Amino acid sequence: MTTEEIKELQRELGVTPDGIIGPITRAAAKERMDKVRSASEGMFVEERFGDIVDTTGLVRGEDASIPVSDTTGQADEEEDDGGEEEVVTGGSEDLISETEDKLQTLIDAWLQNQNNNNLYNPPTADQFAFQQDDEEYIPTIDEAKNLYPYYPEKLVQMILDVWTNTGEISIAISETRASDEFDKQFPGIKRPDGSLRMTEIEYLETKDYMQDSLRRYNLNPEVFGEDIINAISGDVSAKEFDERVNLGYTQIINNIPQVKEIYKGEFGMDLTDEAIIAMFLSPSVAESVLENRVLVSSISAEAEVAGVNIGKSAVQQFIQAGINQEESRQLFGQVAEVSPGLQFSAAAQGTQLSQEQVARGLAGLSPEELQNIRGIATRAESASSAELGAKQTQAGEVTGLIEG
Repeated sequence: MTTEEIKELQRELGVTPDGIIGPITRAAAKERMDKVRSASEGMFVEERFGDIVDTTGLVRGEDASIPVSDTTGQADEEEDDGGEEEVVTGGSEDLISETEDKLQTLIDAWLQNQNNNNLYNPPTADQFAFQQDDEEYIPTIDEAKNLYPYYPEKLVQMILDVWTNTGEISIAISETRASDEFDKQFPGIKRPDGSLRMTEIEYLETKDYMQDSLRRYNLNPEVFGEDIINAISGDVSAKEFDERVNLGYTQIINNIPQVKEIYKGEFGMDLTDEAIIAMFLSPSVAESVLENRVLVSSISAEAEVAGVNIGKSAVQQFIQAGINQEESRQLFGQVAEVSPGLQFSAAAQGTQLSQEQVARGLAGLSPEELQNIRGIATRAESASSAELGAKQTQAGEVTGLIEG
């Protein structure tokens, strides 16, 4: 077709009549052919536009020519007149086809790269469609203990169980703090709405500080356990608690002699200074004094300070024998001094001797245990010239050991 023939067809198709067959002209011709309704009309349309639809690339009229540059020997480009893309005759169609092939090659390479990156892999009978997940992480009890060393073992195990089941440590901590066991281990730490007044570490530090405030006045912190919890739950700071203890001690210490006389006359109780101070510092302690619990705790505290391990039943025996806190302090000091050597000698002789047995023997509560102690000491050959002896009270009870 000539350039004019192409333009005439383009006008009929409603596209720009530039005499060049390109994608726009071909699309319009194909659309016209698709719209024919009768066989006769179809034959007419196909005859007129079939040659256009069958073309590829950019096609110019047969009478068109391209000027050749004298310097380069290549076809000069014509000025763009706003129509379809410029047409290059001769080898232009081959050039366009080659360009299309290269473009398709690039597209195929890109798609293959996406497949290699596992963005999508068509599922097959012997291959997973997607990569498998990484192996599930399972925490250990040691890891939980390292993270929360200030938690008792029951709470650590609770954290581990929830952590393992959910995979979320935050959920494990939340559920643990909501448990009854947590309330038992950290009483007073929660507000009425369930939120924490302080962290668990701050709670333990506050509790230790309050206990130290009591120890400064020779008061057993265990006796004031309920009062410490009440102070924490009442938002009393550790400093304020210390000031209250100091104020109470100052107010009471000058009146102790009169208070002692009252309790001795009314109840037959010979109270220590510490017991009297404790009574006035804590209402719960005052009730405990009448049940003799304060003296039990005080003697137990003296044993703990001396590093002597005795049971509560032995403490009750000391109290029944009339041994008060001051006397128990001296007794346990003596037990701590002599028991290492006695226990070493007993082990060398193939027997065992506990600190409680030494304490009971030296206190005169068990003549049999005192005799056992003497036998161990007699049989032991040591470099020391110390001899074990016994000092008896007017009633004949053995109360201690002396060096000869």
